Amino acid sequence: MRFLQLTSIFGLLMQAQQVLCFTNPIRENAADPDIFYADGHYHMTYTSGDRIEITRASVIEELRRGETKVIWTDSNEGRNDAMWAPEIHRVDGVWYMFYSSRAMNDKNSLRTRVLRGCNGPSPFDCEYSFQADLVPPPGKRGGKDGNDAWSIDGSYIVIPGKGRFHLVSMKYKNGVAAIAIAKLDTKNWTVDQWHVISTPDQAWEKKMGGGKSGLGINEAPFPLYHGDDIWITFSASHCKDAGYSLGLLKYNGGDPLKKSSWEKSGPIVSAAGGNYGVGHNAFFPSPDGKQVWNLFHATKKSEGSCGSDRFAMIQQVIFDKDGNPGFDQPRALDAEMAPPSGQ
Repeated sequence: MRFLQLTSIFGLLMQAQQVLCFTNPIRENAADPDIFYADGHYHMTYTSGDRIEITRASVIEELRRGETKVIWTDSNEGRNDAMWAPEIHRVDGVWYMFYSSRAMNDKNSLRTRVLRGCNGPSPFDCEYSFQADLVPPPGKRGGKDGNDAWSIDGSYIVIPGKGRFHLVSMKYKNGVAAIAIAKLDTKNWTVDQWHVISTPDQAWEKKMGGGKSGLGINEAPFPLYHGDDIWITFSASHCKDAGYSLGLLKYNGGDPLKKSSWEKSGPIVSAAGGNYGVGHNAFFPSPDGKQVWNLFHATKKSEGSCGSDRFAMIQQVIFDKDGNPGFDQPRALDAEMAPPSGQ
């Protein structure tokens, strides 16, 4: 009888382990993903084209088929096409959605924007309204003359003692997509001048598809915090190239608006395990706050992809004894992993 009891207990433990483990991807058709854990749920958003939607689930593996809600559509023809790269941020207790969009079929009209939600416990239950275009005044933008407002992949970063800032990918003087930072006024929702802190100046940032190299691309900045240290990850090269990958900028404590205050390294995550075009990431803490996880998209296409076939993956970030982040390369999609702690 005791043997039978032990066998039953062992069987239950094995079943529990199988339930707890998960495999990537955590969601198909989920390019440019972001996750925010709140109110007992993971809230995931991603590029959806003509709308912005949120999927929520209480456990990470259920995001594949979690409850999904469209939180924003827009009748304004100057901004209701190609909505992408939405990000959930909580500012002064209020939920905001940062995103990019454009006028119908007009690539030059791309702008970074923000929606205002509510101050409730969950971003899922908010009603959203248009807050602002987060574009600097003329003369403080991009391009040769500082008047090019083209921008994508807006994000939000707080640097203690320095203030709040908006991160974007914008056009540098030579037209190349670069990472820029601007002071952000969250009372009036305006931004000051774009200051470029990273341009594609290394070979791994200049892969443009089909084995060709070009001016390169820096896009999709996102902050990473650990202790007193701050980094910005970004995506480099073209999404249609398998070499699309993640780079890292470490803040050294200087003026955040100066390029010299950010130290570049990379690539930190690139194609591996049958996953290609790895990039456009975000970070989120485990439910108990003890771990940091890296969320990014990839594709099975060996040539890379900019399309809806991209899926979302997560892997844990491991910090060393000096507080530096360590990033695993993408594992095969059938690799079982333990979920975020505290789930």
